[in-house]
Amino acid sequence: MKIAICVNHFHPCVGGAEKVAKTIADYLSQSHEIFIFTRKLSKNRNLQEFKYPVFEYRQGEIVNFEKKLNSLNVDVVFIYSDVFDFFRQIITKKSSYKIIAALCGANWLYSHRNFVNVIYQNAKNINSLICHSIYDRDYRLCENTRLIEKTIIIPNGVNIEEFNNNTLKKSDLDKENINKQWILNVSNFFPGKGQEHIFEIISKLPNTEEIVYIQICNDIDFEIGTLLENKWRLKAEKLKPKIKIKLIKNASREKVIAYFKQSNVFVFSSEKEVAPLVLLESMTASLPWVSTNIGNSEELKGGIKISTMKDSRFHSVFNNRIYNSFSDAIPKLWNNPLIGEEGRKQVEEKFDWKKILPQYKSLIESCV
Repeated sequence: MKIAICVNHFHPCVGGAEKVAKTIADYLSQSHEIFIFTRKLSKNRNLQEFKYPVFEYRQGEIVNFEKKLNSLNVDVVFIYSDVFDFFRQIITKKSSYKIIAALCGANWLYSHRNFVNVIYQNAKNINSLICHSIYDRDYRLCENTRLIEKTIIIPNGVNIEEFNNNTLKKSDLDKENINKQWILNVSNFFPGKGQEHIFEIISKLPNTEEIVYIQICNDIDFEIGTLLENKWRLKAEKLKPKIKIKLIKNASREKVIAYFKQSNVFVFSSEKEVAPLVLLESMTASLPWVSTNIGNSEELKGGIKISTMKDSRFHSVFNNRIYNSFSDAIPKLWNNPLIGEEGRKQVEEKFDWKKILPQYKSLIESCV
């Protein structure tokens, strides 16, 4: 079977969506012919490292995209996220291939509400819609009578063995701060990731001299990332006399996993999410977490969920009450490591990629 996977950003870009798309592609390539369609990077992508062809396009090149896609005679087009540049063109045209789309929060659709009716009118063109949980707003959109029968829930997952095989110790990561409490956040500087809220949260904690705030991120291929990072750095400079802050960029996967395993609490201050991998990674590391009720956090164990008001975009609204709730939760978590074990157990039962990937394979194979 020939399968085209369409996603705006792909490896070597590093983020939740990129990880998921590559994990699915690698798995499906074991038994099917896979083609990736993704935006061209500003720097060269090493196309030789992939097991399958990766076709790069530029935004707006719909004619070239369609020409290449049609020339491949694919059986299935799998769109990962409705923000894919040509999502709306694909689903509004009759085609010879089957269409499966993972909405990933339906961010584009909720920003262009006039197009939602177009989706309903063209529901016959879509074979299946994937949501990662019943808790996010994309599932609400799919509850429409024309879509609900086409909607499948497939959660995000984690490679448990990556965590089991990691043997790095605290001393391998930071010898000077072994005896301090490590507060970890792992997120790139995208709009809405909310790293700036962590400064307000940790400044309210007692004994801040015993704390290290560790921010892990990667360089991203957008100017907005640099802008947000610079704003974060300015705030960090103001707090450095009181709180030790470490920014770790472009760390190896081995070290990122080690930080999950060796930290004391994971603080997730993102304002918008669908099914954040970093919470699953925290759970896999038995690391207690605190987060607002974003994405599918409602169903996750191993941490504390803080209810927030949502704005018109369904983003969490942070205020002084929320900051206080976070700062109250953090000491409870690092003084109760058994909470983290609850998260680990749930990952083993439900969120292991070994159990999830066959669900994608079965869905795709059943539509042809």
